[in-house]
Amino acid sequence: MKVTYVYWEPWFGGHKPCFSLDGRADISFGFGGVHSADVVVAHAPSLLSRGYAAQIRKLRRSSPGSQLWLLESAESARNYPEQFEPDFRGIFDGEISYRQGADVWTPYLGPEYAKAHGATVTGGRPELSCAFISSAVNLSQRCQYMAELMQHMEIASFGRFMNNRRIAGDSGRNSKLEAMKLFHFTLAFENAIEPDYVTEKFFEPFLAGTIPVYLGAPNVEEFAPGENCYVDASRYPDPAALAAYLRSADPGSFHRWRHAPLRKSFLTKLDAISTSFGERFMSVVERLAADRARQALAPGTGNVP
Repeated sequence: MKVTYVYWEPWFGGHKPCFSLDGRADISFGFGGVHSADVVVAHAPSLLSRGYAAQIRKLRRSSPGSQLWLLESAESARNYPEQFEPDFRGIFDGEISYRQGADVWTPYLGPEYAKAHGATVTGGRPELSCAFISSAVNLSQRCQYMAELMQHMEIASFGRFMNNRRIAGDSGRNSKLEAMKLFHFTLAFENAIEPDYVTEKFFEPFLAGTIPVYLGAPNVEEFAPGENCYVDASRYPDPAALAAYLRSADPGSFHRWRHAPLRKSFLTKLDAISTSFGERFMSVVERLAADRARQALAPGTGNVP
């Protein structure tokens, strides 16, 4: 099977995107292999950011009838609204995304986040809260919220936004998780608010034994590994009220879930992604191809042999 992944290269910083099928298919990158491919995967955010929507539609109309097209995105629809609108989404046979209804579900959740379960968290953390906001993407108004929150409580800001703290010898994610271990709470503010758009910002604090203070997806509770394991900022009328709560809260009460069974809903989600992306991708492609074959043989289609 030949799979072609089309994207706008500068969106990825000029690098080839990470798209692998575990050797289950031959993969080419770029527009050159579109007409010879069995499956075309289009990275919607990069293509739409370049204004390639019309070009993608044109390619789709001229593609072989047996070809399958899949839309891929890990970006919020608030940031790239056209990607899931019927006019654009409708030209694809399937979807690879964080949305729970996607054909290939690719959440930010991963098996590693279950490792936080059962871990003992010590209470001797010297500081109250930290934040790691660097991106200028701010459709959630998280920057304004954090700025006001900082008027009512101390926040160690390691990100570029309102930076007041640095990590010595910063080596990336591991350094970030180590830094979190000094704090009771970590601001987990998404750059956009949309159902199912629950990113690593929510999950990473669990690994570091800190408590996420979450601003984002209205259905984040569906992704929580246990009861009372995070603080939902949306439940407070304003940042001042949230700050007052955090200053008086008992951090230990947010770690009891670690010594209780993981939620069934959380385990179900982990089970849904327990097989590799390549395996799930190929399974969906086979299903979509079978559906197309049945439709071609259905009465009234003009394709009955």
